[in-house]
Amino acid sequence: MPRDITATTTNEFEFYCSILKNELSYVEDESFSWDDAVGFLIIQLKNTDSLNKARRASHSTQIQLTGERRVVEGTRKTEDFFPTLTLNSSFKSWRISIPVRINLRNIEQLGGNAYTSLDPWRSDSIQIRRRILNDDGQGNGNPTLQICYGDDLILLREQLNVDDYLVIVKHRAEALYDAFGVKSTANLGNGKNMYLSTKASVDNTSFMLNDLIANDDFENLDDAVEIDETKNTIRFETGLVSSFSCNRIIFGAPGTGKSFTINNDRKDLLGENNETDYERVTFHPDYSYANFVGTYKPVPCKKLNDKDEEEDSITYEYVPGPFMRMYVKALKNARTDSPKPFLLIIEEINRANVASVFGDVFQLLDRGDDNVSEYPIEASEDIKKHLARELGGDPENYSKIRIPDNMFIWATMNSADQGVYPMDTAFKRRWDFTYLGIDDSEEKLIGKTVILGSGRTMQKVEWNKLRKAINNFLAKEKINEDKQLGPYFIARNIIVPSKGDEIDRDKFIHTFKNKVLMYLFEDTAKQKRPKLFEGCFDNSNRYSEICREFDEKGIGIFHHDIQTDAEPVDLKVDDENGSE
Repeated sequence: MPRDITATTTNEFEFYCSILKNELSYVEDESFSWDDAVGFLIIQLKNTDSLNKARRASHSTQIQLTGERRVVEGTRKTEDFFPTLTLNSSFKSWRISIPVRINLRNIEQLGGNAYTSLDPWRSDSIQIRRRILNDDGQGNGNPTLQICYGDDLILLREQLNVDDYLVIVKHRAEALYDAFGVKSTANLGNGKNMYLSTKASVDNTSFMLNDLIANDDFENLDDAVEIDETKNTIRFETGLVSSFSCNRIIFGAPGTGKSFTINNDRKDLLGENNETDYERVTFHPDYSYANFVGTYKPVPCKKLNDKDEEEDSITYEYVPGPFMRMYVKALKNARTDSPKPFLLIIEEINRANVASVFGDVFQLLDRGDDNVSEYPIEASEDIKKHLARELGGDPENYSKIRIPDNMFIWATMNSADQGVYPMDTAFKRRWDFTYLGIDDSEEKLIGKTVILGSGRTMQKVEWNKLRKAINNFLAKEKINEDKQLGPYFIARNIIVPSKGDEIDRDKFIHTFKNKVLMYLFEDTAKQKRPKLFEGCFDNSNRYSEICREFDEKGIGIFHHDIQTDAEPVDLKVDDENGSE
C-alpha cells in the first residue's frame, strides 16, 4: 500500500532537486528557476490516482493525502506545504483554491512530441480540501488532504501512467505553485512524499489569506476560499415540524382527485409559488432503481485533442435520479439554521415493481419518532462519491445514510390497478395511506349540466348524477368501488365550467366517448356489456357503434336503471326547425 506523506531530511530535498533539474531542464526560463523552489510534493501515481484509462486507471479527479507527521526541525506539519494553517486554524473542514501553473512543453514531452510552445505556461488552480479526523472538539486531530485538479491539470495527468510522478513545486514567498509530470524512470521514490529545503526553515511556508486574494486569479475572498463550518457532517435531524406525514400514499378509484389533492397539499407544505423544492416522477412497468436512485451513464463532453482543439467525446458519470436529487437538496438544507421541507412526488407508485425500484432504499422508509430513518443502509461506492462531490468531504463520510426529517415522499396509487404490481405488507406498513372515496370532493360538480343526444332525444344531464347512476349499476353487478368512476374521471377543467353551470357540449361528448365509454367497454364492465349498454341492442359489443349511438341517443345507450337514476331533463324540440 502507498505510504502516507513522510517527513524527510533537507539533504533529500537537494538530492531530488538535482534529479528534477536534470529531467526538466527545458522548463527553466525567466519566470521559473529551480533555485527558487523551497518544497516538493512528489506523488507516485497508483491505479486510483491515474486518469489514463488504457492503463487500468480510475476515473478519480482527486488525490487523497492521508496522515500527518512533523518535518525534521519539528516546527512544520505536512499540510504546511499548502496555505492552510494561517487561514483556517479555527475551522475543522474547508476547501480552498490556490493558483498553479502547468508547462505545455512538459505535456508535449510526456506525449513524445517535440516542444514548440513559445509561451509554455498556462495558469490553472488546485482545490485543496481538508477535514479533521479524530476530532477532539478543539479543532485538533489528524487532517486528511485532497488535491482536486482543474481542467488543464487533468490534461497533464492524462499523460501520466501508473507509477509515473506528479511533482508539485512550492515557490518561496509566493502564493504560486507549479505542477510537472515525470516518467517513472527518473526514480523519485515511492508513495507520496514532501521535501522541504533549508530555506523553508527560515521562510514561513504558510501563506496568509491576503497573499491569495492579491493574486490575479482571485478577485475576492469568495473566489479564493469556501469554508464549511459544519465539518462536512451529515445532519439527519433538523427538528422540522409538519402536520403532514413524511411517507404518504393517496389512493382511490380513478378520478377521485388523488393528484389534485397532493398538489394542493404540496402548496401547503412548501409554499404557494415554490417550484424548486419538489420533484415529480411517474412510475411505469419498466422503471428501475437506476432511474429512481441513480447510475453511471454515458454523457457527452468536450475533450482537447493533440492540437489543443476541442472535440466531442463521451465519458461516464454518475447521474442521480429523482430520489438522489431531492436527497442531496434536503441534506444541504439540513446543515443550515433554517431547515425547510423537500418533497418527492411519485405518481402511480404501483405501476412499477416497487421492491425493485426502491431496492435498499426500502429500508430507509422505516422512520422513527423523529421522522429520520430508523435504520441506516450502507451506501454504494457510487453514491458515496456522488454525495462527497455534492456535499463536500470524504466519500467515507457517507458510508451510512438515512433519510432526513426534512425529506418527504408522497405518492398516488390507483387502487383499481393493484393487480399490476402488488405491494407486500412490509412495504405498505412504512406508509401512511389516505383513501379518497368515490364521492369525495363532489361539491363543485353539483348542478353542472350538459346537453346530450340529438333531435327529439336531446336531454339535459347533470354529470355527477350520471356518474353516480353508472356507479350504482356497477355496484349491483358486484363490481368493486375501486373500478367505479370518481368525480373527476373527466378533467376538472371540462366538468367545472369557469362561468355558469353549463358544460361545453362538444368537449364533454368527445371526452366521454374516448375516456368513460372506453373505460367501461374495455375494463370495468367488460363482462357486462350487453346489460350495461342495453340501449344499443345488438351493437353492445361494438365500441364504434356504441359511440355513434351515444351521439344520437345520449344516455339512452345505457341500462334502463341508469337512465332513470340520472334524472335527465327532456328538452322540447320544435318539429319544424329542430330547435328547443
